[in-house]
Amino acid sequence: MQFYARSTDVSAEMEEMNAEGKKVTAAGSEGDTGPTTVNKLFTDPDLRKPLFIACALAVIQQFSGINAVRRFSCHWLSLLTQSTENVSCDDATEIT
Repeated sequence: MQFYARSTDVSAEMEEMNAEGKKVTAAGSEGDTGPTTVNKLFTDPDLRKPLFIACALAVIQQFSGINAVRRFSCHWLSLLTQSTENVSCDDATEIT
């Protein structure tokens, strides 16, 4: 924290962070309604938006083709370099 504050005295910032943490903890315990269920994911507006964003990102990742690039990149790199040394690939990306 001293590095980012560019000073050695960060006690005021630490006190502010502690006070904010206590306030969030107190507010969370008052409004806590129990564990998150699948039903709550679809009915709670605060959870529905992050769920939609996560699903949309997964679909976009599939349609963009980045999974194929990641899967075969080690093999393609070894073909391009044509080196005699063995290119280190993970088991998930190794082509046999």
